[in-house]
Amino acid sequence: MSYIQIEVDGVKRGLKFNQMALVVSAQFTDEENQLGTAGYALFYAGLKANCYVKRDELDLNFEQCCDLFDKLNNEQVQSITKAFQESIAFQDKLPKEEIKKKKVKKTTLTDA
Repeated sequence: MSYIQIEVDGVKRGLKFNQMALVVSAQFTDEENQLGTAGYALFYAGLKANCYVKRDELDLNFEQCCDLFDKLNNEQVQSITKAFQESIAFQDKLPKEEIKKKKVKKTTLTDA
């Protein structure tokens, strides 16, 4: 997982990119407009996942998060994207467990 803290509107906020953030981000990204909505979804998901882990309540709703996201400068957006990408890169480096297929013995008429 990856963590970043940014200041927006004079408030420092933490974003955590973990399994929860991936799920929430997918739920809030519009399939028909991924390019236009992914940033909002990722920002909200990172804030929400961070609050969840810390057992806090997010003091913003989705609309307020979108408004805050629009106030971020390019450097802040790039930092968020980098933190998210680092969490994905970390996940990709974990060893993958292979699923072993169970072989089923076929019976024939001569076996019966």
